[in-house]
Amino acid sequence: TVSKVAAGHSLAACITTKGDLYYWGMSLYLEPEYVNALVHTKIVDVACGDDYWVALGEDGLLYSYGSGKTGVLGEAGVRQQNQARLVEALADKKVTSVSAGWKHVAALVEDE
Repeated sequence: TVSKVAAGHSLAACITTKGDLYYWGMSLYLEPEYVNALVHTKIVDVACGDDYWVALGEDGLLYSYGSGKTGVLGEAGVRQQNQARLVEALADKKVTSVSAGWKHVAALVEDE
């Protein structure tokens, strides 16, 4: 059962009640693709932008995937990620919410 759907400029994603993440679009995936790289992570939130998505794990870790031409993946100099990756810059924080736009991402983190 789908619990959340997010849509961006050229792709969409959804989360199931089990915490599985699927995405489609980018002129590559016409049917939903399961994100195997996050099989051991329960996803609780997802946001999409222009050819990328960010996903929030139940543990507060943030993951990114797709085209990062403008730094939206959280990795300086990374232009394309073909597999979901942990956003290392926030790995020592607990992210509580995430939002994405055409060329930006915002994340709220808990106070230390």
